[in-house]
Amino acid sequence: MTSAAREIPASGVEGDLASRLSRRLYPFQSRYLTLPGVGRIHYLDEGQGPPIVLLHGNPTWSLLYRNIVPRLAPDFRCVAPDLPGFGLSRAADGFDFHPSSQSRALEAFVQHLGLKGLLMMVHDWGGPIGLGFAARRPDLFSGLVIGNSFAWPVRGQLKYELFSRVVGGRMGRRLVDRHNAYLRLRLPTMSRRKMPDEILALYRAPFEENDTRWLTSYMPQQIIKATDYLEEVERGLGSLRDLRTLILWGASDFSFGPVDRRRFEALFPRHETVKLKGASHLIQEDAPWRIADAIRCFFGEPGMGATHPDSAA
Repeated sequence: MTSAAREIPASGVEGDLASRLSRRLYPFQSRYLTLPGVGRIHYLDEGQGPPIVLLHGNPTWSLLYRNIVPRLAPDFRCVAPDLPGFGLSRAADGFDFHPSSQSRALEAFVQHLGLKGLLMMVHDWGGPIGLGFAARRPDLFSGLVIGNSFAWPVRGQLKYELFSRVVGGRMGRRLVDRHNAYLRLRLPTMSRRKMPDEILALYRAPFEENDTRWLTSYMPQQIIKATDYLEEVERGLGSLRDLRTLILWGASDFSFGPVDRRRFEALFPRHETVKLKGASHLIQEDAPWRIADAIRCFFGEPGMGATHPDSAA
């Protein structure tokens, strides 16, 4: 860790959320890194060994990896940032939250920590954000873990067009502004397992204030509006095709299905695919133990075996 990373007192909504992070629910030390033009990034940094960066999407944050990190930490240095505007991270004045800006922020974060020989797990919006960075700096990477996600333009595809225009449109923004609807209505449907109320409350906490929750409808809007950036990400994927890639795919996901999985398989010839039966979109909630075991096995670290009920096929 560089000297730029330091603990800073929390305040406001951030302070309230920090006070609710019990060691039982989030058994990690919170760290903060201030990046000019980006803001104050909250992240966890646990374990020793090859670094693996764990990326969340919308509307989650590093809480998503709370059941995976303890299993990987004996053999990997697990770094899970909250992207600007998510979790306990706070964006700088003028930060525009565009996926391309999030990707540049991630690049600055990794550079400040001096991480090299990286593994990186991407999921949901973490896909185009993380893979955009990786395509710009393939020299920093040794492998990829791809969960249910995308990394290309989807304009013209009815499913994505409807979702983007409804959830990111006027009605969706109004429901988010007034009722925090994305967190209260959609998030619980992203997992096949019923998340405990206390975990759902922690996911909602960063967006309980009206002046922050708009981001959860902004990201769906960008599925179409960020087409130029998504085209850039797609063009860059060729620079990553030689990386060993583990594809972990929730077989019951309503957002990204077999067509998206097969596209990633074609893009990364050195891949292995693990289909997570019974897992929906939030694979980290539905199959954390299977995910950790697959990463340890694929990247050559000694595993602990299928000793948890979640490890069953």
